[in-house]
Amino acid sequence: MSNRIVFSQSIGTLVFKKLWLRGSVTLGNLKNFADNNGLYIYNSIDPTTFRTAYCAFWTQSKHIIVFGNYTFDKKNIIDKKINYIQHSCSTGIIWKI
Repeated sequence: MSNRIVFSQSIGTLVFKKLWLRGSVTLGNLKNFADNNGLYIYNSIDPTTFRTAYCAFWTQSKHIIVFGNYTFDKKNIIDKKINYIQHSCSTGIIWKI
């Protein structure tokens, strides 16, 4: 096991009355790494070495929020010493009863 530094930072702002934007960046080797008090555990053969993400939340009403997320990852396959890039997009609806 080696000591390493993992840096993660995010920032968000209310752009318009109903639109919230957030950006984040993570630097470091996420092999055998636990994030958010163990909510996410990264332990794979291709650990992330750099991540940036952008997210938008648009409030439709008191009960419905529409969101979209884009994530850019740089990963490394340790056994083969190969680096690759992964893009991820997701959208969804959050509703409150």
